[in-house]
Amino acid sequence: MMNVQTLVNHWNAYKVNSFDVSTIHRAWHAYKNNNFQESIHCATIGVNDQIDNLAVSLYIRASAQGMAGDYDSAIMDAKLMIKLMPSAGHLLLGNLYSLQCHYTKAMKAYQRGLSQYLTASDEHCHQDQEDVYKVLLEQGYKYTQTKVNQRMDIIRMMPIEILDHIVMDYLTLMDRMTLLQVCKSWRNLASSFPRWWSFINNDTDIIAEDVFFLGCHVDDHILNMNINVTRYDNFNKIFTQMKHGKYHALKRLGIKCKYHNNLRFSF
Repeated sequence: MMNVQTLVNHWNAYKVNSFDVSTIHRAWHAYKNNNFQESIHCATIGVNDQIDNLAVSLYIRASAQGMAGDYDSAIMDAKLMIKLMPSAGHLLLGNLYSLQCHYTKAMKAYQRGLSQYLTASDEHCHQDQEDVYKVLLEQGYKYTQTKVNQRMDIIRMMPIEILDHIVMDYLTLMDRMTLLQVCKSWRNLASSFPRWWSFINNDTDIIAEDVFFLGCHVDDHILNMNINVTRYDNFNKIFTQMKHGKYHALKRLGIKCKYHNNLRFSF
């Protein structure tokens, strides 16, 4: 959905204004002369012009960042733009998610844009601009809805016995943790297999955030955990988290700092 034509359509929806600094001077002059209505009028013109130009700049920068692969920065700009112009901002956010093939997130962004359009038009957009956004949001929503409906979940289509065999015999702990992060349906599936998580034995370095992540999703399944860390601060964080964590089913725990042999904990 993020292409040159989309950017052109969005650009055409705007009236880009050259900001006139004299507007501020007029507003200030009117204020000093106690002409508050004229001051408000001039200041409002200046504010609206600045918002319009900022929104266009954000859209162009986020679009360029998305095409360059800097999605985190692009999404930050899109979320900032939502605060300025909700319809245009949600359109931009949906386009960025579509560019990454995150069609469910994109569909939700377009849907939020449409719902806000139906309840209240953007304060800084003219009606013809809003109509352009409505058309683009509807197109984006229909496109991503089709993509979501066509998606095949190979993991869920696989027989349980084969899936269990692949996970237990071929996937490392980090691979299994990745299954928890793909999407909600995969996370629900992975967390429903106690055998995948009952014995956690990791020979490579594990960080405190990994243990916290396991504790949030599969702590009830973990019976035996033996992990190594390479940094003292990770050892300390993990010990503290587990001491105050939810691991009610845990029967045996071993934590060792690989380069500090005196730093060991087990029960």
